[in-house]
Amino acid sequence: MQRIKNRDTKMDIQEKISLERKTERSSEVDLPNILKYIKEGILIVGGDLRVITANDTALEIFSQADAEIDGKRLADLVRNPKIHKAFKRAIKKDRSSELKVELVRSKNRIFEIKVDPVQTKDEKQAIGIFYEITQVEHLEKVRQEFL
Repeated sequence: MQRIKNRDTKMDIQEKISLERKTERSSEVDLPNILKYIKEGILIVGGDLRVITANDTALEIFSQADAEIDGKRLADLVRNPKIHKAFKRAIKKDRSSELKVELVRSKNRIFEIKVDPVQTKDEKQAIGIFYEITQVEHLEKVRQEFL
């Protein structure tokens, strides 16, 4: 019986060591470097509704390709109330949102946006993923006209 307990204890220790190693590796992840390879726009906002980080696609979406947006208020970046409400809902009410928005900049672009709450050890944050569907919407409109 003692031998079985020792074997179980040994397994527990090995599992804990393995878990600690995974945790160490995941904390070493370079988030900005990973984000630059994602095609969709990624925007991470803190509890104060200030931008924590964004990938290059998000910078381009918000016409900020050459600007530093970390620390900017969300309201200074985008003036769409639906987007503001989705980020606030994620942070204040811990609720996800999905919305479809047309952003008017140099050209009209349509996005499906998914905003989710994220809890870090320091604060509650929200991550928004911007999927551009402008071309899909255009093709659907052409298809409807054709029928």
